[in-house]
Amino acid sequence: MSQILLPSAPEFRQLPPPAIRSLRASVLDGAFAQLMASLTSGFLLTGFAVELGMREAQIGLLAALPAFGNLSQLLGPALVARWGSRKAMAVRLAAAARLLWLVMLFLPFVSLPAAVLFLGAIALNSLLGALSGVAWMAWMAEVVPEQVRGRFFGHRNMVAGLVGMVGAWSGGQFIDYWRARLVPAAAGWPTAVATLVTRPGAEFSVVYAVALGAGLASLAFLSRVAEPSAAAGAAAMPEGPDGVARAEVSAMAEPAVGSPGAALATVLSDPPFRKLLTFGVVWAFAVGIGGPFIDLYQVRNLGLPFGVLALLGAVNGLFNILGMRIWGEFSDRWGTLPALAISSAGAAVLPLLWVFATPGGWGILWPANALSGLSWAGVGLVSSTLLMKMAPREQSAAYFGTYAALTGLAGAVAPAVGGYLGSLLSAARLTFGGRALEGLQILFLITAMARILSLALLRGVRPPREPSPEQLLAALQSARIRVVQPAVLAAGQWAQYGMATAENLSGAVSRGSLAMEAQVESLVQLGERMVARADSAWSRWVERSERLCARWINWVFDRMEQALARLRRWWE
Repeated sequence: MSQILLPSAPEFRQLPPPAIRSLRASVLDGAFAQLMASLTSGFLLTGFAVELGMREAQIGLLAALPAFGNLSQLLGPALVARWGSRKAMAVRLAAAARLLWLVMLFLPFVSLPAAVLFLGAIALNSLLGALSGVAWMAWMAEVVPEQVRGRFFGHRNMVAGLVGMVGAWSGGQFIDYWRARLVPAAAGWPTAVATLVTRPGAEFSVVYAVALGAGLASLAFLSRVAEPSAAAGAAAMPEGPDGVARAEVSAMAEPAVGSPGAALATVLSDPPFRKLLTFGVVWAFAVGIGGPFIDLYQVRNLGLPFGVLALLGAVNGLFNILGMRIWGEFSDRWGTLPALAISSAGAAVLPLLWVFATPGGWGILWPANALSGLSWAGVGLVSSTLLMKMAPREQSAAYFGTYAALTGLAGAVAPAVGGYLGSLLSAARLTFGGRALEGLQILFLITAMARILSLALLRGVRPPREPSPEQLLAALQSARIRVVQPAVLAAGQWAQYGMATAENLSGAVSRGSLAMEAQVESLVQLGERMVARADSAWSRWVERSERLCARWINWVFDRMEQALARLRRWWE
């Protein structure tokens, strides 16, 4: 159980007991929070919106509301300073945001405009959740030591992803069961019960009730995470390479920010962070143009059952869990920026796979969801750790709030633009890759092109305390030597062993032939020739294997060197 709650690496075992308890509580908080998120977002949320009669423009607005809520994070630094406790602000606002899902429980059973209430509740939920998020980010930057952030958040997200995958799959299966079994069976039930069961969207009320319970459990564990003081934080965090403890700044010591404008001016005056912010804004817009309409395309255009959507989500979740482990260790060893560049490239090409999904041929969705889980695991994990690394600790709330607000603005405008384009393109036709595309397929093509072009903005971003491209290339070359030389040496040793064995066998046969009768001499000579041929064949096989092994290893490292060389050209 302890290995599930916290990685077993020595760096974690060396932390003091209070820090370990806080990290374990954070993992449990993330698991239950992700369970709630998996039941209240994605295809389940889109399916509920379709039940309420929403169209492209309204679903685009629905996708834009969380991003619009992030604009409130410009107020985050001032609220953190006024509130006095990051923990109290994060927990209480998160509780208020999650309790709003009580409204969703009753939407199928009220005669009021359900769509308006739905959008209003989502808007307020997004506002409160965004303000809670900026306090949580600043709080976690103090709780989690910098040198293990990649591995910890990778592990935390991996556990959360597994729980979320099971939750989404269970939710999809439940929706299908309700519609296929309970609704037909309700005809023989009492009228009052049958009326409740057959109400459009009633099945989602049950799902949201379970989600609310998971959200409240998440808050219980979140409240167990300690908020380090200046002295406790400095004692808990290991020293960095400069010999200075990483938590010498208290969570309570953040200077008050007079206004959102002052926070914005402070952040924009930091050139390295401004480059990261520029990429984040453009990337959020590029993703938001078409990303929110994937679930709509699955539910309405492809007509996939919720059970199938749940299985696709399970594939996505499995590869997301795998990606969390891969990207967490990769970013800690090679740096956050290379990990972000590679994972973002995978997420950029994803919509091109969706372009070729049709009602009669959606098999491509299986590899698409595998790539999606792997890529977005890296984007989500590494972008957070990179943000924590580049934001000065004493002004972390201002940096986190500004980044979330501006990327949220881009992410809010993009779905509205995408919804408008989707309406315009509903009757459009386009040929791409030898196939006729229409409607949302064209929108997916547009978002893919925008994502690919936005990757160029990563050039020039240089996170502190990370190796330069030259150092990465040198480390890669050293890794090549460490791998290739032992492989060649081992192959040579096997060749020598094989030749010595063959020579000993040949000598033994020759010595034995001296004592044998003349009539078996020909057989002995035949045996020697066979041994000689076997010796020669063995030597040739070993040489070919050695060359093939070295060629394969060199090919792998050459590809990695080329990728890092391209990344170096971007930075320069």
